[in-house]
Amino acid sequence: DGSSGPEVLVVHVAGAVARPGVYTFGPTDRVVDAVDAAGGALPDADLSAVTITVNAIAAPPRPEDYCNIYISKIQQTLNERGAGITLGCSDVNGAPVMQVVGKPDSLSQEEAEQIVFSDEFYTIRGPWAFVFNLGQ
Repeated sequence: DGSSGPEVLVVHVAGAVARPGVYTFGPTDRVVDAVDAAGGALPDADLSAVTITVNAIAAPPRPEDYCNIYISKIQQTLNERGAGITLGCSDVNGAPVMQVVGKPDSLSQEEAEQIVFSDEFYTIRGPWAFVFNLGQ
């Protein structure tokens, strides 16, 4: 569809709400939707200083993005770490697919793929905190 934003946002709602917990939202939902999903603010909640904390921002790539965008960064990082893993791209059903084409004998194929397809290559880690006034 051409969009680059997340399809699902996982939010942990805590503090002075009726049902603190983890909730799932779409990309168009708002902070107030998270409060509502948690049963609403308690009567003693201070809505003038609601803190939003973002622990990480990630845009998981589509399979074809690995060959088109990420392979050079991932290979460079693996080389700098001396991981001994070599990557390549193959055509699978008309789409480029990144694959582990070489690895040390000490690593299983699954272990090498876990390293290569780790979210560290497309995630920016926080945390960042923002204060909002929802009481207006």
